Amino acid sequence: MKTILNKIKQNSGLSVIALASTVLLLLVLSLTATTLLAIRAETSSDDLNSKRALYVAEAGLEMAKHTLQNDWASAQIAENFPLTSFAGGTFDSAVSQTADANQVVISVMGNYGNSTRAISSLVSRFSPPNLENAIHASGSVTLQGNSEVHNGNIAYGDNFSSSGKSSIDGEAYQTSETIPVLDVASAIAAARANSLNGYASRTDGNYFQGDITGNPNALNGIIFIDSFPDGSPADVHISGNLSTNNNNPAMFVVMGDLHISGNVDFDGLIYTTGTTDLDVLLTGNLLITGAIMTSGSLRMSGNTDITYNSNMLNDLNMLSLLNGEEKPFEATWVEISPI
Repeated sequence: MKTILNKIKQNSGLSVIALASTVLLLLVLSLTATTLLAIRAETSSDDLNSKRALYVAEAGLEMAKHTLQNDWASAQIAENFPLTSFAGGTFDSAVSQTADANQVVISVMGNYGNSTRAISSLVSRFSPPNLENAIHASGSVTLQGNSEVHNGNIAYGDNFSSSGKSSIDGEAYQTSETIPVLDVASAIAAARANSLNGYASRTDGNYFQGDITGNPNALNGIIFIDSFPDGSPADVHISGNLSTNNNNPAMFVVMGDLHISGNVDFDGLIYTTGTTDLDVLLTGNLLITGAIMTSGSLRMSGNTDITYNSNMLNDLNMLSLLNGEEKPFEATWVEISPI
């Protein structure tokens, strides 16, 4: 009998110990779970704040770009980019000039809660130029006779008309987008340095005022016809048997009216601007491979053929002279590091 009682007592002790162990285990597991949940909540909060800090930094970049669009020269004044509170956080922007007067680096530090994110962007003063049309005219475009446009579209600002046997492979569409902006000073410098086309002994090379002096023997390199010395628009007439014959795209710039006739074979870009009512008139047997841009109107007749060729426009020398609209553009964007 005593033996039985002793066994019961012993088993009771084991049960108490087992129960106590189970309770202790559950307590440890509960504490662990609570701790893990707390850590997870804290981590989630940190992640959220980090994302918010990045959004705040992005807002700072947009604000800096807006300031530069209103006044590009404001990049030189640090007070124009103060520490700013935004959406529960803060951003601090700094703008530094590069070797290119039309490019800056914007660095922004965004803060939210205990999180900081830093970003940096190379920003250009101008957006990339639109070089995707065979013809881009701010005024009207008129196709007559046997004129043809191949492999590209026609963008016009006012009106478009087509008559006779004229044709276009692509689309003619109306747009309010202006033609790319020309870096006039750089284009003039390039034209003056151009000794081709029979002007090797001419001091100003292929830079002229009002009209071309003499008769060029070809149409190569950068050719720039500025307005007359009195400021009136240029009035340029090109005719005869002329061509671009050095296997490189050319750029023909006129600050006024342009009339091309005869047998002309031109590779590259024809660009006219400078007055509100200028005209481009293309007649005769013309073969233009590349594109035409004008801030005025364009009329084609005779056997004029324009074949759009993007390779003629993506020449590095030409691209360096053209910009899109004056609107700050992010050329590069990088996160410096989460802090």
